[in-house]
Amino acid sequence: MTDGVPRAAADDRSAFGALWGVLFEPARTFSSLASRPRWWLPFILITGLAVALSALVTPRIDMREVLRGAMEKSGREITSEQLEQQVTLAENFSWVGTASQAVLQPAIYLLIAAVFLALFRMFGSDLDFRQSLAVTTHAFMPFVVATVLSFPVVLSRTEIDMDEVRGGGFLKSNLAALAPDGTGSTLLSVLGSLDLFSLWTLALFATGYRIVARVSRGQAWGVVLALWALYVAGKTAITAVF
Repeated sequence: MTDGVPRAAADDRSAFGALWGVLFEPARTFSSLASRPRWWLPFILITGLAVALSALVTPRIDMREVLRGAMEKSGREITSEQLEQQVTLAENFSWVGTASQAVLQPAIYLLIAAVFLALFRMFGSDLDFRQSLAVTTHAFMPFVVATVLSFPVVLSRTEIDMDEVRGGGFLKSNLAALAPDGTGSTLLSVLGSLDLFSLWTLALFATGYRIVARVSRGQAWGVVLALWALYVAGKTAITAVF
């Protein structure tokens, strides 16, 4: 038994059942994953949806405005002819960004699982990598919900602003949706991090590692929030530069 959740009953949950269970019965689902750390199904699902969403969003981004803004921000001058050449090149190779998601997304999940594994091992946990990866991939299930809900929103649009992509404002589920016109990209990045689905995901990470790594509630939340704060700080810094 883990935190009052019977292992025997939780272990009956299938890999597909865990996808839904983690959203509505997280403690019971993570108890199951502690003894049967299945990760491949959410791993494939999240990666596939990320590639699909990128394929929809990329053609709707005005690369001319993106490149013009980048040049102005860097202080470089560029002729109309040079700009058109850059736009053509970017549009011809736009598929590279979408295709890279198939590699980038798995790499991110593997890295996150490895970092959590190392940190919780420091607290004396006997967590192994398969368990850590199972928690990581299932904790990201709220983003599966967000991605699925984003499809009709994106399909209804003919053009998407790059700041909106950085701010993650497709669903208006974060504070970036309340920002007035003209808000800087750096502030939008911070406000976009305060998102309903992000907070849901943080709660699942803390719940999952508390149960699977068998650490205290304070340790689980402390590690999760510290890594999230570092992520937000890094993302904001990159947005400020680019």
